[in-house]
Amino acid sequence: MAQLPRRCDLHRPHPGPWGGLGPWGSTALIVLLVLLPAVARADANLPTCLRWRSSSGLEHIQLGNRLGAANLLTKNQKLDPGAPDGSRPLYRDSDIARLCRSY
Repeated sequence: MAQLPRRCDLHRPHPGPWGGLGPWGSTALIVLLVLLPAVARADANLPTCLRWRSSSGLEHIQLGNRLGAANLLTKNQKLDPGAPDGSRPLYRDSDIARLCRSY
């Protein structure tokens, strides 16, 4: 017959799926998992931002739309699918400039 857990065992904290990392170790792991994609995205933004700065016309709009979509910027108009040929800017130049300012 299976033995029931003692009352004091029921109130003991469970170590969690990562073993006994403790509260700070778990928090550090979560922060790392959240920031890792942002760092990878920043590396991918560098060449696109450099091209966006030096471009003009249709290429400038298309690069801006690509940067805005990749970095989840706010669109000028909500749920705007954009033109099929990408000839209309979906994101504000000031938002894209702020994104590219650190490169």
